[in-house]
Amino acid sequence: MKNLPDKLQLDIMWTVATSSSIETGTKPQYGFAQMLYDYLADTKPRVELGPYEPQRKESTSQET
Repeated sequence: MKNLPDKLQLDIMWTVATSSSIETGTKPQYGFAQMLYDYLADTKPRVELGPYEPQRKESTSQET
């Protein structure tokens, strides 16, 4: 089993759980507990952030 995350990681988990609870209407403790469990059990989180890739329109030389 892994060690507990540091304070910064715990604060981030709590912030995510709190903002998610506002959107979903669930208690933030449930989301926090799930994220902490996933971290300690080394399971893949249900939702992951992908790399940021800005969407750019390819310009053509024949713009009107």
